[in-house]
Amino acid sequence: MTDLKQIQQYFLANNIYQITQQDSGNLLITFDAGSDGNSSQTITVEEQLNETDSQKKTTWQKFKSYLSKNNKSSFNKQELVTMISDLQKNNPNSEEPTNWTPYLVGGGIIVVLGIVIAYLSLGNKKKTAKGI
Repeated sequence: MTDLKQIQQYFLANNIYQITQQDSGNLLITFDAGSDGNSSQTITVEEQLNETDSQKKTTWQKFKSYLSKNNKSSFNKQELVTMISDLQKNNPNSEEPTNWTPYLVGGGIIVVLGIVIAYLSLGNKKKTAKGI
């Protein structure tokens, strides 16, 4: 799921409409239509291998990996939104790890209060015993 979210973020950040893996291994990126219509860019296998920006290289690998895992040659922005939505419906809590902070803070407060109460009650017993 996180890979799909990262791919979606890349789509949004770069105004991408569709990505197609060609038979040659090249990636054809089609951008959202603007005033001049859809434009596209081909990223060759050589460019993919020689890319120095590790984030781009990783993202391209994720595209290719996703396409091969799902036996597809392309996917677009709408398909991505639908897939993420379907995964969230089927597994609503998969992305949200438990936040343990409130439990730790609450537990710490209870322990401190217990120590203070024990100290005060033992202190009063000692004073009562000395006063007799």
